[in-house]
Amino acid sequence: MSSEDQSTPAVIPPSRSSTVQRKKTIVNEKVAQKISGAKGPNLETSDFTIHITEAGEEVRTTTRICKDVPPPAANKPTDAEFYSKKDPTKPDLEFLKQHFFREGRLTTKQALFIIKKATEILKKEGTVLDLDAPLTVCGDIHGQYYDLMKLFEVGGDPAVTRYLFLGDYVDRGYYSMEVIGTNEATHKYSEEVYEMAIESFCALPLAAIMNKQFLCIHGGISPELTSIEDLRQLNRFKEPPTHGLMCDALWADPLEDFGQERTNDFFVHNGVRGCSYFYSYHAACAFLEKNNLLSIIRAHEAQDAG
Repeated sequence: MSSEDQSTPAVIPPSRSSTVQRKKTIVNEKVAQKISGAKGPNLETSDFTIHITEAGEEVRTTTRICKDVPPPAANKPTDAEFYSKKDPTKPDLEFLKQHFFREGRLTTKQALFIIKKATEILKKEGTVLDLDAPLTVCGDIHGQYYDLMKLFEVGGDPAVTRYLFLGDYVDRGYYSMEVIGTNEATHKYSEEVYEMAIESFCALPLAAIMNKQFLCIHGGISPELTSIEDLRQLNRFKEPPTHGLMCDALWADPLEDFGQERTNDFFVHNGVRGCSYFYSYHAACAFLEKNNLLSIIRAHEAQDAG
């Protein structure tokens, strides 16, 4: 080794990991300065909306990235906002529509008020409704509040348009509570709201006869269903069982090759749902003929053609 080699130390380029580590150290120092400042006498003047990323970039929680998207409603409504000016015994529907559209929430007391009033009304209804046209029949919503608003936009204002919903109001979407309530009840509100929502579901009618011609039902028919009177006699005020007529009304499906089945059986075990049955075209025709009905209108499944 030459004297020149001995006097000139080798220059080792910094590795990527060491560079990142130095950046982290700088960031940690900045964070530490903020924390120490927060612990000191300047606690009240510290700005907790400012944060430093690992890249050393300063960001603010008050700055919206997509400025054209309005922020969610931060405050729960006052009772003056919640109740209608025209009828103080009822909620202000127009206010609630806009409040939920902005992702707003209610107080627990307000949520319970709506659910309890709805339950009182539902309990007075029959297990099978007898309805006349005109009537707009809608299928599954699955907690999609914005889809519900679109339905009202296309179908007409509920104040002047009559709607019949065939179930599956909740689950999957983010706005089950805004639509009617359930899974989100404990997360957005409380256990009490959840229990009240479950009670309201148990009060929902199971089916409807429209114009004395159409059976409107969520799932379908059952080997235990011979007449509409069988549905009327059911005790619906309970959790749906795992088998039987009530279960089938909610869970049954038509066979996949409906009208072109390769079986002569009217009913086949529904292995897809894990309960209830698949029913054949001939089973549906036999039921309709016996009950002097024209058709079955159902939900429970998405249709490719709408």
